[in-house]
Parts: sequence; structure tokens; C-alpha cells
Amino acid sequence: MSLPVMASDGSDVVLFLEQLFDFYSQNMREVDLSELFEVIRELGSGTFGSVLLVKDPRMMALKMLDRSRTCQSNFIREFSVSFFLSSHPNIIGGYGLAFRFKNHYAFAQELSPIGDLHSLIPVNEGLPEAVVKRCAVQIASALDFMKSKGLVHLDIKPENILVFDRECALVKITDFGLTQFKGQRISCKTGSKSYKSPELCQETSMEFLAADPRIDVWAFGVVLFLLMTGMFPWEDATLEDRKYRRFVRWQQASPSKFTPYPWKKLPSALHSMFHSLLAVDITVRGDATDVLAYMDLTWKKKVSQKARRTVGTKRKRTDLHPE
Repeated sequence: MSLPVMASDGSDVVLFLEQLFDFYSQNMREVDLSELFEVIRELGSGTFGSVLLVKDPRMMALKMLDRSRTCQSNFIREFSVSFFLSSHPNIIGGYGLAFRFKNHYAFAQELSPIGDLHSLIPVNEGLPEAVVKRCAVQIASALDFMKSKGLVHLDIKPENILVFDRECALVKITDFGLTQFKGQRISCKTGSKSYKSPELCQETSMEFLAADPRIDVWAFGVVLFLLMTGMFPWEDATLEDRKYRRFVRWQQASPSKFTPYPWKKLPSALHSMFHSLLAVDITVRGDATDVLAYMDLTWKKKVSQKARRTVGTKRKRTDLHPE
């Protein structure tokens, strides 16, 4: 059985992914990790597994998922989606290699030499304007590509954006474990707390929603604010959260009579961009590519030397949390 080939016009994404899923379901064999790769070290770990730096002789990242906590169909689905999207320059590259080891499922991806974007963000300061703009353009491009394929990532956050140089000339989205087709039913528990859109945070009788690319747009807006300021705009998008409640009142005011903290940290010309990305009403929320219209504007207010001296330059990534 040969590897399926995508139609030249990119049509029928669902059919192609089904064929890819079937191919790896039938052809993934159980092998010994040590026979295939030289394991250099662990790059990171989490609830469901780890990422290893391996050599074959190429240096690559091997995503390992614990078989006791992951069903094979979910693993192959994540791998297939990731591999399918990997042709985009701002989505993590794949090698089409998936394995079943004794205790893990695994697939190989290109290695990010720097790590994830979260690790670079100075707390309460944010990244330089030029760096933020580079990230914004690339993330927007990747999200627009996913939207064109009818896919919704559902877990956009700096931890899932890999960095290939410290100036962020190249960043790539990764981790497609939650990705769904637009319109598919998703749990309201989907996503990471501070990046979840209000429709996912509402405590109503609805336990499920339809996946929508505008859920990713909201998370993208939160990511941009975090990159620019080094802080979260709120802890979660519920009216119980004071900062979020003030943001909602500000967005609904016509004309706006006040700018709440921490939005005062941003140039006023940029407020409309965030009102689009973070529109509380999903039906009027903009697209990720809306940021392109703001590239010629100033994104960060200048900070005085006195203020700069009060901001530490060396922070642990664990210090970055919703305020």
C-alpha cells in the first residue's frame, strides 16, 4: 500500500486525511527505539509523554506519547494532521515517520534549536516590537492556511509555537492534538485556560460547540498581547474576571470613554486591531490576517530608562502567569 497523494488543487482535505489515517493504521509496526535512533536527551515532558532529541543520522525531535494514556487512533489522527499541514513554512515540518514502541507511540518532526516562544517572553516587559511583528505575520499566515483547509487548531499559545532563531525570523506552530475540522463538535473544556475564547468559557447548559477558526483568532489575540506586554490581559474570559469584565465594557462602549488597564500600555491606534481579534461576539470577530493592516503602525509605547531599570531581564518561564 503506497502513501496517499494529495490532489494537486488541494481539494477534498477530509478524504486525503482519511486515506492518510488508513495508511498509517495498517502500516505502523512495533519497533525498538534503540535500533532506529540514537537518543541524545529529553527535550521536554508532559502529562501524556515527552519529546526526545534523536539522531538517525539527522537530528530530529521525536514526540513520544504514552500508550497507556493515548489510543492509537488519536495518535495517528494527530500525526496525520501534522504531516498534512507541514508543507506550510510556519507549521512544524514532518518526516512522515510514525512508530509504535513497546510503551509509546511516536512520530518524528523537525528540530527547533531555540525551543518554544513562551521561554523567550520577558515578564511584564514583552518582546521588542520588531520581534512581535515578525511573530504576528508568521502565526497569522499559518492560521490562515489552516482555515483554508477547514481546520481549527484549538490550542494556540506560545508553548505551541516553536522558534528557530532568537530574532524570531522563523517561528512555526506545532501540537495538533486538539485540531478539528470546522463545524465538528468540540467540548467546552477544549483549550488552555487563559487563551480560551468567551464562547468556550461560558457556563451554560451547552457542553459542546462547533469548532470555528475564530476560536483560534481569539487565542492569537491573547498571544499577541502577551508578546507585547509580558502579561496576560486576564486570567480567563468570564465576567467573574475583573480585567475581562472591564475589557468587555470598554469594547461595548460607544464611543469609548475610557481605556482600562492594562490596555493603556498599548498605543491607542492599535486598540482597533485587538477589538477585532478579541471581539467578544464571535460573529463579528475578525481574521488572523487582520494584523497585516497594522504593520506600519507603532505597536509598543517607548519605555523610559527609569522604567526599564525596574524590569528584571532574567526571569524563569514559570514566573509568567495570568495576573
